[in-house]
Amino acid sequence: QNLQDGFYSLFFIAQALGDENVATPLQIDVVSNGMQGVDADDAVLYPEKATALGPVKVIPRELPGVTCRSIDVRLPVRPENTLAGLRSSFKNRGDSNAETLDSVADLLETELLGEASGEDVAHRGRERLVRHYRAERLVKPGIEQTSGLREGGTYLITGGLGGLGLTMAERLATELKAKLVLVGRTPMPEREEWDDWLRSRGGDDSVGRKIRKVQELERAGAEVLVLAGDVTNPDQMRDIFQAAGARFGVVHGVLHTAGVVKDELIQLKLESNIADVFGPKIHGTVVLDSLLEEAGIELLVLFSSTSSIAAPGGQIDYVAANAYLDAYATSKRKSS
Repeated sequence: QNLQDGFYSLFFIAQALGDENVATPLQIDVVSNGMQGVDADDAVLYPEKATALGPVKVIPRELPGVTCRSIDVRLPVRPENTLAGLRSSFKNRGDSNAETLDSVADLLETELLGEASGEDVAHRGRERLVRHYRAERLVKPGIEQTSGLREGGTYLITGGLGGLGLTMAERLATELKAKLVLVGRTPMPEREEWDDWLRSRGGDDSVGRKIRKVQELERAGAEVLVLAGDVTNPDQMRDIFQAAGARFGVVHGVLHTAGVVKDELIQLKLESNIADVFGPKIHGTVVLDSLLEEAGIELLVLFSSTSSIAAPGGQIDYVAANAYLDAYATSKRKSS
């Protein structure tokens, strides 16, 4: 429902604006709650709402004269009908930063009547926060870095036969001698057929290149299991985890590299293409997370994209899907 009310409503509005050639300048303000986490204690309750950032950021790229602003608010929490809840309610009455519906409405009125902008804004109490970016060192001098990866560990890679998946597999093979489970949607020939395939076809087709890459991984010291399955299908993924466990005993981590890009302008983009883009990054992430505890997996690595920041034209759905991954990771911050 949040996808329908957020991303899709804005997508259809954008298509209508383009079709009707509406007069500009035009400002679109998108109000949400529970979408942004501004600090470690600010919970992201609805990461799927972050898909609205796709339209917010891409619409201005494709529709001249249209600006969009994201405004995230924190709604007041209704106190529980308990002594602790009543005590909290009385305590917050004297707190000038405590949210009430009236205070949220006042902040929104001020925001909406202000100057049009393309900012990402979050209101928390009396604070108005605007998203900014700054450079940050990934490796900091004097601080020991830990990756959470195991020497000789077992790692399942979705999209494992794609470019990013194979790149990560190569690093795990050469640096950790890992056991690898490479998962792709398209089935590969049976392993006993690989030599004949390479001899008869020369190994220059897409299947041949994947076979050669898997063989390179094994020569680098990895054990490799190639499986076919759809990351958005819970039953298929459960079977894949069971097959991986039967082969290697335990899966220590999942690298979720599966993703689809289908560049097309908003006016020409089909809902079926959006569904293809949303599938692995949104629905696939939910499926994987639902199976982690059952499969005893200790690490899930999500692969987002700078598109969620740069917001290229033609990628309203891809920007949305990666904004979801960013928000989903943030939503798990407290439980990690």
